[in-house]
Amino acid sequence: MPLSANQLSISALVLLVVTVWILCTQPRPSAGISGSDEWHQPEQLNLVYPVPISPQAWPFDFEPVAKLLAKLQLDASGELLVNANTADTLQQITLAMTLALNDDELQRYVFLAAQELPGKAGQQLAELLLSYYHFKRAEQAAQLTLPNTADAAALLAKEQRITELKQRYLGRDTAYRLFGRRDALTLYLLARREVNENPGLTSTQRRQALKRLQAQFEQQQLKHNKPQP
Repeated sequence: MPLSANQLSISALVLLVVTVWILCTQPRPSAGISGSDEWHQPEQLNLVYPVPISPQAWPFDFEPVAKLLAKLQLDASGELLVNANTADTLQQITLAMTLALNDDELQRYVFLAAQELPGKAGQQLAELLLSYYHFKRAEQAAQLTLPNTADAAALLAKEQRITELKQRYLGRDTAYRLFGRRDALTLYLLARREVNENPGLTSTQRRQALKRLQAQFEQQQLKHNKPQP
């Protein structure tokens, strides 16, 4: 039997009252992060990492770094590939991290990054990211002391200094894998420019010097072209 107008009005009023009561009695989330958005560290990690990962404790957003880490590649054995592409990704990651982290923040970044790759690759990434970050800090400090000039000899000396820092902080082999080909070309071009701009060389001396540089560069290229172990 269809409901009368009075019955419909009473039903609507009852529904409204019930709805208002439900809304008023629901617990309200605390200011800042809502209950649905708040991140809680898994209980199994609390003993090992007692400081939780939360927006209140760590004032940075890891998501941009996580997206960049997805660009990294693994080899057939599941280890991290270390090459020029890796160097480009590490550069982008340190820009996203900024170079003004304290030790605790840096260690947390490294820990989170290691979780993004499986097994041994995660540990390799942690060690590489930490070393690369310290290299970038050292490079930044060195840039403040090196002369800012377009002089070929000064530019060559500056590039050689940065190459030394790469080897110091990353190790000779890792620095070679990351930057070897690129650095070799940069140093070669700067060395050629220095020879060409040297007013103290005769034409014959200049040709001989350029020939030696070319031979050295070609020898380096043969080394770069060998398959990496």
